[in-house]
Amino acid sequence: MSFWLQPKRYRRRIVLGLLCFASAVYILYSWIPDTPIPNCFQAVHGAELEDDTLLQDLQQSTPQPTDDGRNIFFHETSCSKDGDVRLNARQACAIESAARANPGWNVYVLFAAPVGFRNRTTQPILDALLEYRNVHLRYTNLTTYANETPLEEWMESGEIYRSLYLNSHLSDVMRYLTLYKYGGTYLDLDVIVQQSFEKLEPNYAGAESVRWVAAGVINFEPKGYGHELADMCVRYLLANFNGRQWGNNGPGVITGVLQKYCHTRSTV
Repeated sequence: MSFWLQPKRYRRRIVLGLLCFASAVYILYSWIPDTPIPNCFQAVHGAELEDDTLLQDLQQSTPQPTDDGRNIFFHETSCSKDGDVRLNARQACAIESAARANPGWNVYVLFAAPVGFRNRTTQPILDALLEYRNVHLRYTNLTTYANETPLEEWMESGEIYRSLYLNSHLSDVMRYLTLYKYGGTYLDLDVIVQQSFEKLEPNYAGAESVRWVAAGVINFEPKGYGHELADMCVRYLLANFNGRQWGNNGPGVITGVLQKYCHTRSTV
């Protein structure tokens, strides 16, 4: 017999039963232990590399990002399986262009895994990049990078590692988190810089369309309005993260924040 042809009291029982079942599933899911960091993001390879070849942790390295906002950040969030630093020619060109156009700015290339130079002799690209004194290759320790930020408990929960688009969504999280911590300019690893950032007014992002703000180029000042926007971004991400939608946590975050901050639905 069809559900709708059942007597009313039976329909109520069925609905209540389904609600109880859904509640039980939710409770069971909420009790799933925190998702651990995948091995390739942990320091499992670090022990295999010599101390002088392993990249330094950004939080413990010198120089530190400056508090005047003259920092440029790139993120490489691939899950390294062999512990080697790897950059392709396109990525290297993006990094070099930023360093050449902004010689007075520090350019940080941040790897999400503890990687090093075990096979550096096979990658002349790295030697060429490191000829620039303002280029710094570092790794970010995912177990501590969000400490003392609004994302600390969320990162500890392992929610990011349940994403269907882990590398992309980790990059989204790291760009907003990095700008919250330090301020400066975030660039995707395929962005070519042709002019200095010196004359640009701070706190900007590019329009992707009439509706969306792009997340591939973002600048926030370390203090004032810039830090306020960065804080709004990490909190928006915390409240709206969706591991099943590819663009939700990148353009979706900066678009949602600026729509609220600027009281408009348009990017023009």
